[in-house]
Amino acid sequence: MFDKIAEILEWIMKVVPRIVIIEPYRKGVRVRWGKYVKILNKGLYVYWPVTTMITPLVTVRQTINLPNQYVVSSDGKPFGASGVVVYRVLNAEKALYETHNIDIAIGDVAMCGIRNALSKVDSDTILKDRNSYEDNLMIEVRDQTKDWGIKIMKVSLMSIVPVRVLGLMSSDGINPLDLNVED
Repeated sequence: MFDKIAEILEWIMKVVPRIVIIEPYRKGVRVRWGKYVKILNKGLYVYWPVTTMITPLVTVRQTINLPNQYVVSSDGKPFGASGVVVYRVLNAEKALYETHNIDIAIGDVAMCGIRNALSKVDSDTILKDRNSYEDNLMIEVRDQTKDWGIKIMKVSLMSIVPVRVLGLMSSDGINPLDLNVED
């Protein structure tokens, strides 16, 4: 009995027009019959869920924290590195349709960029002059994400830590990337 009522209510919810509010810090993308229709700015919108879908997307500045990762310098010394990416959505349509999950995609590109930048430099340069490759890192991430409808505003390395012991097991409860061990 309740299953039938639930099915009827579900069917009714599919055909009854819906209301969506697009907040000032978002844009909405309206899709009708599976095709892009237009970008919606802030406001109140009514749509028919049988034919139309509206997807809101945050367009103000956002940050992504990049988790610690192991990097080996050009002279073979291991480091733990983490960072942050600051970006803003400029084109909501491209941001939705050029990548499946924009945050994960940006994070993956930035983490690869960090690995590539640090693995080309020796350990002394990594510890002394981190600003010299942060600019190159930002340029690399911008180049790879330029068609996604976003602007990369900053890519920063939050921590670069030399790691002496990579063989610590997680059962010890110690994360080697949390160790701040100097040579």
